[in-house]
Amino acid sequence: MPLLYLSGVVQRAYVAGQDPSDSNNTIDLKLNDGVVQMVGIYVNNKADAGLFRPGCQAGIVYALDELKQQPAADGGMNYAKIALEMAVSVE
Repeated sequence: MPLLYLSGVVQRAYVAGQDPSDSNNTIDLKLNDGVVQMVGIYVNNKADAGLFRPGCQAGIVYALDELKQQPAADGGMNYAKIALEMAVSVE
């Protein structure tokens, strides 16, 4: 199964979605190529969501699961991105 690695600098952390939440669940991650990607925060302990602050380095690894519906709108492959691992610097 192919993997997708994203890493960069957290630009902002915020609450996204309709569920009421006191902690951030999404970050804008500025990748090394300058593109800003919206990424969900995945943690085992809710308190760890506070570690995702602007200026911190963060990375995520996704497994790319090929979907039955092909091709994608852009003519490429349609994949579901399944988060496997997420890391953030604390400095």
